[in-house]
Amino acid sequence: MLEAGQAVLAQYPYRNGTEAEYPRPYLIVRITSTEADILSVSSIRGKERKVLFDSNCKIRVHFPPFLKPSFVQLDSLQTRPINDLLSKKLLAGGQKLNDEDLRNILQRLRKYRS
Repeated sequence: MLEAGQAVLAQYPYRNGTEAEYPRPYLIVRITSTEADILSVSSIRGKERKVLFDSNCKIRVHFPPFLKPSFVQLDSLQTRPINDLLSKKLLAGGQKLNDEDLRNILQRLRKYRS
């Protein structure tokens, strides 16, 4: 079963409707019996300035589940059916993001959305 804090590799359209050209990582931040909220994750390399935007949140301890130093894009929140996510590849064998980073992301997401 999927849990908040796990990450999947998926190819979803961006929030602006543009099709993604390749699969990218998403962090599961909320889950119910039928759907999950996910955030797009991006590596920091080459985007050091972008990490400072209010719409982004740096992940302090990226591994697991991400191989590279990363940040989540708080403005990329999407809700997807659980069945769709179950067909996607789980990163790091399903290992979850550390609890402190997940709590920080959820807190920043609530502030960003209010």
